[in-house]
Amino acid sequence: MPEYLAPGVYVEEVDTGPKPIEGVSTSTSGMVGVTEWGPVNVPTLVTGFADFQRQFGGYLNYRQYGESWYLPHAVEGFFQNGGKRVYIVRVLPDTATVAETAIDLPIQNAASVTRGSWTLTANANAGSNTLTLNNTTNLSVGQWIRVGGTVAEYVYVTGVNSTTNIVTLARPLRANHGNTSVVEEASTLIVQAIDPGAWGNGLQIATAPNFLMVTRADAAAAVNNTELTLRSIVGLEVGSAIEVNYTEAVAGQVYKIAAIDSTTRRVTISPPVSAAIALNAPVRSREFSIRVDLVQINPLTLRSRTIASETHRNLSADPRHSRYFVKIVGAIRTANTPIEADGRTDGESNLIRVADGLTTSNQETALRLGLGTNSFNLSGGSDDEGNIVDDTYIGQDNVNPQDRSGLFALKNIEEISIASIPGRTSLDVQSELITHCELMKYRFAVLDSQLGDRLAEVQEQRGLYDTKYAALYYPWLRIPDPFPDNPQVRGTVLIPPSGHAIGIYARSDIDRGVHKAPANEVIRGISDLEFKLMKEEQDILNPRNINVLRNFREDNRGLRVWGARTLSSDPDWKYINVRRLFIFIEKSIDRGTQWVVFEPNDEPLWQRVKRVITAFLTQVWRDGALMGRTPEEAFFVKCDRTTMTQNDIDNGRLIVQVGIAPVKPAEFVIFRIGQWVGGSSVEEG
Repeated sequence: MPEYLAPGVYVEEVDTGPKPIEGVSTSTSGMVGVTEWGPVNVPTLVTGFADFQRQFGGYLNYRQYGESWYLPHAVEGFFQNGGKRVYIVRVLPDTATVAETAIDLPIQNAASVTRGSWTLTANANAGSNTLTLNNTTNLSVGQWIRVGGTVAEYVYVTGVNSTTNIVTLARPLRANHGNTSVVEEASTLIVQAIDPGAWGNGLQIATAPNFLMVTRADAAAAVNNTELTLRSIVGLEVGSAIEVNYTEAVAGQVYKIAAIDSTTRRVTISPPVSAAIALNAPVRSREFSIRVDLVQINPLTLRSRTIASETHRNLSADPRHSRYFVKIVGAIRTANTPIEADGRTDGESNLIRVADGLTTSNQETALRLGLGTNSFNLSGGSDDEGNIVDDTYIGQDNVNPQDRSGLFALKNIEEISIASIPGRTSLDVQSELITHCELMKYRFAVLDSQLGDRLAEVQEQRGLYDTKYAALYYPWLRIPDPFPDNPQVRGTVLIPPSGHAIGIYARSDIDRGVHKAPANEVIRGISDLEFKLMKEEQDILNPRNINVLRNFREDNRGLRVWGARTLSSDPDWKYINVRRLFIFIEKSIDRGTQWVVFEPNDEPLWQRVKRVITAFLTQVWRDGALMGRTPEEAFFVKCDRTTMTQNDIDNGRLIVQVGIAPVKPAEFVIFRIGQWVGGSSVEEG
């Protein structure tokens, strides 16, 4: 209680007690699959198909990607059918490569740089991540080296064994190198695509000189002088390169600034003045720019177009400079490079990452000015789509979230409520997806039937699983062919239904609530179904808990989802909406009662907990999610001595017992019709 000493008005803030429980979102989804580009194994939020195309690219050509081209269409179907938020995990095999190139930066004072050179004593073949050299003198971890001559590769050294002269590389070699190849350090701007994949082969790099500031000498400087007084030093810093006595046609003398006196506007330069500098001699800084264009070729028209472009200006080749090109553009990932939340290193570029081919000591000594106007293409990027297997999608778990891959990467995002791996229908993948949802507890899996399966085959697939955390949809969907051989005769292709189904889940949740079964809903964004199933076929499949997609166009009702069952043999968990309603309630209570932890475990706390849960469930009942004419008929909440023993209390356990009566769908609507004659009735059937 505060102490009041003088008369007056006092305002105090008071605790209003625990916040009401808020219902969690149930429509946020997660999908795993192959995309054109984007971060690998990093769950990335997408809020629209245009957003997906910006972050992950467009459709994949089914002729190239086999069974791995479905994800972009699934995401498009998700948003067409009402989805709002989906996390995408892009997967690629470990053998996928990053497109790259290396650009030599000319050194004005070449003698200032010590280059090491070594010889291969054994053939180094593609796929190997080691080199055997004649010696390892002046070679250390952290260096970039060039392997080969005509076919050159720039690789990062991660290990040096001075006894065996074996050098370990950050990545496997991409080409064969004979034992006469020379390995040497080079003054190089190494450029890589920001993410692996063939998309990076469409990157074009253009460099050009920049002049950040222009001024004049404010005093003459004799030969061998190491200081120069300038009229202005604005825009200059340690590491800046300056050019003196230049014309537009003839290059001048170039120096690097080693120190600046802001009071006298005097700069210390290296090397010393090589030719006398007169008063009023023109002086300009020497920076360079890097322009990056992502160029793609339309497979239908074979015309190229630039789909993304960026320019990084006023760059320096000195690490002491605030505009050092590695710092600004972003560094290629190495063992010691800090990683951001998106799995990439920090940098301004959305397309590339770079490295400096010189060691740290040489970077500050060498006088490098960048290049004139030049253009370079990246190459060597590959999705290695032939090696995409089930394990690529499943991935690896790890206690470090940043090291999780594939499906396991979705563990990093708690808000995901629905998950799928579109088009991947093997037992291993679907079993892992189900297990993932069961272990995550508040997550539901949507499974695809297998392409081309008929009734017997899809029943066999359904017999493989028994879980209340998944649903199976059959058959596949037809869409117009995105890559027809003849654009004038456009056929159709088949895609899995899971993406569209999840979108319908989200639409139903948003429009009606999670208690509404995601069925009897129109499937948007498709032209037809793989098979037209009639009531007779559904009579076989529905009791087996296979959710059928039906064609009701003859009745003017379009294409619809006509099933809402889980893959559980337990009748209590037969319906999707019941399972997901419990997920919604459990997760909401979980999130909304975290304030209880470490509170005094006594009767006042029990009553507070009971009140907030009761208030929440009352609102759920009012929304139509629970049975009963009154809240008392719809649910109960107990938190007292009947739910806890003294031993529970002594061990810090607070136990709340909640029971709810969920609304179940009207799956079978039966009208009993009879004749009404003079007050009597005759029933039929």
